[in-house]
Amino acid sequence: MSCEQSGMAVFALLIWLNGVLAVPEVHGRAYVNGRIVGKTKEMACSSISSYSSRLRDRLSVWSAKIKLVDPAEKRMREEDERRKREFVANKGRLIDWLRSDVPFVFESPLNFDSFRDDVQLKIVIRQLGLETQIKGKKYYKSVNLAIRVSSKLFFDFAKVARVKIQKDPDPMSPSICVRWKVEAKFLIAPEPIRLAFVSVFELDETGLVQEVLLTDVDPPSKLFLCAPAPSKSS
Repeated sequence: MSCEQSGMAVFALLIWLNGVLAVPEVHGRAYVNGRIVGKTKEMACSSISSYSSRLRDRLSVWSAKIKLVDPAEKRMREEDERRKREFVANKGRLIDWLRSDVPFVFESPLNFDSFRDDVQLKIVIRQLGLETQIKGKKYYKSVNLAIRVSSKLFFDFAKVARVKIQKDPDPMSPSICVRWKVEAKFLIAPEPIRLAFVSVFELDETGLVQEVLLTDVDPPSKLFLCAPAPSKSS
C-alpha cells in the first residue's frame, strides 16, 4: 500500500474515533488529481507515521483492557476471594471471642463455635512440670469445665486479670498470640498467686482454630510464636 493510500486509511480511522487522537491538518495546496504533492506530502507522511504509532499504542492498551478472561481462571479468582473473606470474618469473630469470653473462663462456659471439631490443645506449664495434649472439641470443653469446677473447690478466688492480643498488621496471618495473667488464692494460702501465660491460636484456611498452645512465660522462651514481653527492670 502506498503512502498516499495509507494516509487516507489512517485519516479515516482517526475521524471514526471521533477525536480520540488529534487529526493532523494539511495546509496549502495539498492535492493534485487526488495525490498529495510537494512539501505538504512529506509533512503529511511524517504526521501519518507519528499518529499511526500513537494509535497502535492506544489500541494495544485498549486490547489489554478488553482481553477476555478465561472462565476457569475467573472462577478460581472468585473462589479465592470468597475464601479470603471467610477467613477474615472467622478470624474477626475469634478475636471478639478472646476479648469477651476468655476474661470469664473461671466463671462461665466458653463458646467453641470458632473451633474445629478436631482442634488440638497443647499445654506446657513449666512451673508445674505439666506437659500434655488433648485432641477434640469435646475434650477441650471438658478442660474448660474442670477449670471452672476447680476454681470453686480449691480457690478462694480465681480470675483473669488481663488479656492482651498481640497486634498483627496482616489480616491473613494464620496465628493469633494472646498474653494473659491470672490471679488466684488457694483456700489455705495466705497470699494470692499471680501467673502469666501465652496462648497461640493456629488457624486453618477457613479461619477456624485447629491448634492451641498454652504455656507459661517463665522462663522466657522464643520457642513460641510470640515472645514474652520484657520485664520492667530490663
